[in-house]
Amino acid sequence: MNLPGMNIVAEGDATIKGKKEGRYSSTLYDGPKGNVVFNAATIWWANGLSSPPSHKNPTRHGVTQQGPDERVQQITQNLFQRMLEA
Repeated sequence: MNLPGMNIVAEGDATIKGKKEGRYSSTLYDGPKGNVVFNAATIWWANGLSSPPSHKNPTRHGVTQQGPDERVQQITQNLFQRMLEA
């Protein structure tokens, strides 16, 4: 379901152990009161931001999380900047 003003900013195949199980969509929505709503389409977003000392990334459904990722950090920075400007 798309809300008026909702933008799909990324989408792709959702896989479990190499098998396509569906699709995901990351969305950005400018709310009615000047708010901004972001859905990353993952519960692992924080793993892409930083990794505490001695932290081991979990493996689920045949996928090991990769840890800090400059792309996730930049997207998050851009998102916070947009929220500050809203």
